[in-house]
Amino acid sequence: GLRYMDRVFAMRVFARVAEFQSFSAAANHFHLTKGSISSTISLLEKHLNARLFERTTRIVKLTSEGRSFYDRIKDLLDDIDEVET
Repeated sequence: GLRYMDRVFAMRVFARVAEFQSFSAAANHFHLTKGSISSTISLLEKHLNARLFERTTRIVKLTSEGRSFYDRIKDLLDDIDEVET
């Protein structure tokens, strides 16, 4: 399973993929490979037991579960950023 710190990182990765609508753009943002971004999202989906994105060759868009997860974690991530600065 995902440890706590890994979960927070996975949420950050998820939020970026959602915002950029791209695994590649998120990979560039975090200076990671597209594969590691994809693995992180897969682990998070497994942890939550939910599919977060619809993936086709050209588009990445949130599922309804993904949208509601994004809405719930966005402020949380902003709060964490604020505390850390």
